[in-house]
Amino acid sequence: MTGLAATFAWTKGFGHLVLVLPAGSHVNQEAPASLGVNEVAVSGTGDLSTWSVPVQPLVSDPTQVVVVAEIPICADAGNACTLVRLVGSSVAGKKGQVDLHEPAPRASAAPVAVARASNAATIYDFRAVWCPPCNLMSAEVLDTDAGARALHGSALVAVDADAQDSWALKTKYAIGGYPTLVAVDASGAEIARLLGYPGRDATLSWLAGLDSRPTLDAQIASADATTAASLARALAEADDDRARAVLAKAAGDGVDERVTRLLLDNKPEDAAWLFEHGVPGGDWVYAAIDADPKLAARVPKLVPGADGEAAAGWLAAAADQVGPGPQAEALRAGALAALEASRAGDLQLDRGRLTDLAELRAELGNRASAYALMDEAAARWPTEFTWPFVKARVALDAGDLATAEPAARSALTNATGDQVLRASLSLARVLRAEKRVPEAVDVLKAALLKVPAPPADVKVRTTRYRAEVEKLLVEIGAR
Repeated sequence: MTGLAATFAWTKGFGHLVLVLPAGSHVNQEAPASLGVNEVAVSGTGDLSTWSVPVQPLVSDPTQVVVVAEIPICADAGNACTLVRLVGSSVAGKKGQVDLHEPAPRASAAPVAVARASNAATIYDFRAVWCPPCNLMSAEVLDTDAGARALHGSALVAVDADAQDSWALKTKYAIGGYPTLVAVDASGAEIARLLGYPGRDATLSWLAGLDSRPTLDAQIASADATTAASLARALAEADDDRARAVLAKAAGDGVDERVTRLLLDNKPEDAAWLFEHGVPGGDWVYAAIDADPKLAARVPKLVPGADGEAAAGWLAAAADQVGPGPQAEALRAGALAALEASRAGDLQLDRGRLTDLAELRAELGNRASAYALMDEAAARWPTEFTWPFVKARVALDAGDLATAEPAARSALTNATGDQVLRASLSLARVLRAEKRVPEAVDVLKAALLKVPAPPADVKVRTTRYRAEVEKLLVEIGAR
């Protein structure tokens, strides 16, 4: 493309793409793009200049860095878009840059809309920058070479859950939590859904073979006594109301049936059965200890051999269930140990663990270490609201208002979309604690003006966050 210049520059192990576009053109931030650096591939939508990709020499040739980018570029006038492929290579080193170019002239440029196989699934990745499991899923699966292979031609479309332009898709696919992966066919019909991050291997398994699966409606219609139990469990884990009807077709009373019933009905007998039969831990653990808090004492038995992040989550949830005291402190100490042991030692790869680590450190009395970890993350990602937001929450819980206020203000400065409502709530609570109620009122009212209310038929978290702002205004006597 005449006039297009692109450079990939890196330092300290991470690199960014810099584009200079031809006059009269722009990058389509709503269309899928990809950036591959040796064995690491990142794909999704949004502002490509914000993508940060780890740079590691090729295993087969440790002296080389090879970059491949696919960028959807559109003319400012009209709707003509082209998926431009750029390549380049350079000598590996601690820092450097690669000038990218189109590999060869094409007879005809492929429009973005048909740039992939017609039978390939589209996978919507509903995620949020502040969401720990979202960041872990990206670092451990979606942004890796193994993830790219598992996608096998499917388009991965990142949907920023905090942005107003996500409302339509979140409502259409009834998104309630993050991360949620929704695979759809060419018509938009759902094929499969993954709610939460079950770990690397389970996510890769879920991605495999999506293109060969029928739509979810077809799977439900054809379910029989042999397939009903596993499908019902998958539906229940995805919070799909159709799980109950599918479960009725199941003939057995095994693990899948018990997990499904627990998730649907929260019965203590199903929770106890899963513990007694040594079923490997999963998201069912949270439902089990909610159904019978006495089962929280059994959670440590699930930890050996489990993923550290998952084990930490179960132990922390168990600590919340048993209430204050030595048992809760021991459970939280176990959660912190599991999480610390699971760290990769790289801030980018550990991104999804950082907020949980900070909160556990603070809960166990090491608030200074929690602050330091959030400050380290803020230095790495200085325009992100997550790190000062969590620091403000930790400080406010401890009554450290001198730390909480500047952190909350920093979070609000960096906040976008729904983050504005959450950061405003945080700052207003700090100001109320400081007896500065009029200022708190101003912050809350400004948030309501900045983030509009969704239409009544749009089902998104924005409505809930606005309701929390309204409630706080009532509590402080402003309504």
